[in-house]
Amino acid sequence: MKKSALIFTAVMGSTLLAACGEGESDATNNGASALSILGKTEACEASAMAYCVCPDESWSVQSCMGGAWGACACGEETGATGDESGATAEAVFGGVFFSEYVEGSSNNKAIEVHNASANTANCAINLYPNGATKAAGSVEFSIEAGGTGAFCSKGAANALKGRCFATSDVANFNGDDALELVCDGTAVDVFGHIGTRPTGGKWIQGAAATQDMTLRRNADILSGRTATDADFSTLATEWDVMAKDTFDGIGSHAVSEDAVPAQPVVDPSPDAGDEGDTAAPIDPVDPVEPEPEPEPEPAPEPEPEPEPELAEWTFMVFMNGDNNLYEYAASDFKEMQKMTNGEDINVIVLYDDYGRNNTNLYRMKPGGKELLDSGSAIFSGKEADMGDYRTLRKFGVWSVENYPAKRYALIMWNHGGGWKNGETASPLFKDFSNDEYGTYEGIYLSTGDYAKALSPIVEAAGQKLDLIGFDACLMAMYEVASASAPYGNVLVASEETEPANGWSYDYFLPILSRNPSMEAADFARHIVDGYHEKSADNATLSVTDLTSMDALHEKLDAFADALIDENAKSTINALRGDLWEFAVTEHVDLRQFVQSVANTTSFSSSVQIAAEALDAQLDETILYERAHNYFDNYYWQYFYYDTYTHGMAIYFPASKKSSEFNAYKKGIWYSKTSWGAFLNSTF
Repeated sequence: MKKSALIFTAVMGSTLLAACGEGESDATNNGASALSILGKTEACEASAMAYCVCPDESWSVQSCMGGAWGACACGEETGATGDESGATAEAVFGGVFFSEYVEGSSNNKAIEVHNASANTANCAINLYPNGATKAAGSVEFSIEAGGTGAFCSKGAANALKGRCFATSDVANFNGDDALELVCDGTAVDVFGHIGTRPTGGKWIQGAAATQDMTLRRNADILSGRTATDADFSTLATEWDVMAKDTFDGIGSHAVSEDAVPAQPVVDPSPDAGDEGDTAAPIDPVDPVEPEPEPEPEPAPEPEPEPEPELAEWTFMVFMNGDNNLYEYAASDFKEMQKMTNGEDINVIVLYDDYGRNNTNLYRMKPGGKELLDSGSAIFSGKEADMGDYRTLRKFGVWSVENYPAKRYALIMWNHGGGWKNGETASPLFKDFSNDEYGTYEGIYLSTGDYAKALSPIVEAAGQKLDLIGFDACLMAMYEVASASAPYGNVLVASEETEPANGWSYDYFLPILSRNPSMEAADFARHIVDGYHEKSADNATLSVTDLTSMDALHEKLDAFADALIDENAKSTINALRGDLWEFAVTEHVDLRQFVQSVANTTSFSSSVQIAAEALDAQLDETILYERAHNYFDNYYWQYFYYDTYTHGMAIYFPASKKSSEFNAYKKGIWYSKTSWGAFLNSTF
């Protein structure tokens, strides 16, 4: 029977436990090497003391010799705890695990991690929303042995935020989202179940639920669980339930005394023995001076008064019905009154009806509307020029200053035509927002007017707009996304023309009303679903991740450069001729062209590699898109949009139009990539 032992040492105020097993050298631990939890012999200092526990449960003092621990003085073959093969005694150290979870009111959300291992761990928390199998967000951090720390939502109340060591988007979870803890490259714990979205928006096991509740890991849990089931059954067995908005435990975590063995009490001197014992007497030990009493800690500073609760969303609609769409503007305006929550979300509408002196500013309420008496501040009861970027700017700035919120959406409702301006297109197919009782040409993207409108709005809000939307035709373009990326996180728009009745506000606003803490990407998906279900004659709507546009610029630039170097005009023109064209025929689906190039074997490997990289990036940038099976456009062609469209168009005329191309070069998108140079080389 082989010897084994457990070693305890005091390191940074926590208990370090290591297993001792059969070693390679008899110079350490009587043939057993001291192993730390990571498998390395722990170094020590000359003044350090340690203890060994032997198989017979006896204890002995271990000393530090030459910077390393000396041998464990274990007895011979007594009471071994291992099996006959001499297996190493199992370390009772734990690991790193989720220790507390807060899913409270509004944005009061936090996830806490405790390190019960013997070493500093390098970890990451990954967020899997709504049953996703791919992480939508991640935060990396290090945590010392024995340490506890939490990440909370940026919008959490100060009482919670003050207990977290950082804020992170991974804490913007809901009750149906899963969280994964990965440390030193290995998954060590999962909260919820990755790939499962529970019914009712939460997992429930007995009294425990993942929504509107604080959950704390049981004190006898020392490590995480990665093999969770879809029902998250360990919710009932491993988590203690506390009331909603309980924050007092965040930032610290205790485990049961029974979970970790206590250090033994060891007499520093051997037994004196019976009288007449001839052993040499032990010199008395000088008494240890008592530690001085610590200075009393100053009284804690009083916590500041909590800031007023912000609304979850301010949803702004720049609604230009001062043209031939006025009937449909009135219909959508009524749809907006079907929201069910007027407290957590603000729906602010600048509505310009057809004619003069009838522009009004409203705040929508469940089942009705409130006319805002603010004629001196903005245009109620007057005539606003909705084709002037300054009107859009004034409306947006006023809205975020008077109705501050945690998240902002700006929707532009009218005709649209992508990037084109009034010099290059008819009023129905150019930029956006032509006002027949104002600036007929509308608001231009290529000349910088759009940027002049949005930049002050973002500055007034103190953050990017969470969602930018165009309830208008032909705006889901690479060029529009490039112009929007400095000012927003998510873009919702259509590659093709929209039906006159546009988006389904009575579908997605009630959903937002019921779930006001919804993040922009999730909300955007509901906008797409409502639009798709509203009628059978619409074609396309997509959600673009504007935060990924820099990566898309890089991949598109490399793709365009590879095509320029290839100098294969005839092949490119042939592919261009086979592409589906939208109502504005200079617009084609970017991904359809990229995939056509990737599948053309006559291109060099460098072109195909660049095409595949761009295709993969488009898969990341286009978060969601839906299209009907077919659509009968102005040219009486049946387009199979669900097959040939993928959520983002790009300007790719079949031949050069000099005045139009000169206008194209003025846009912010032109300097981002070599796409314009590619077009010029292909004409």
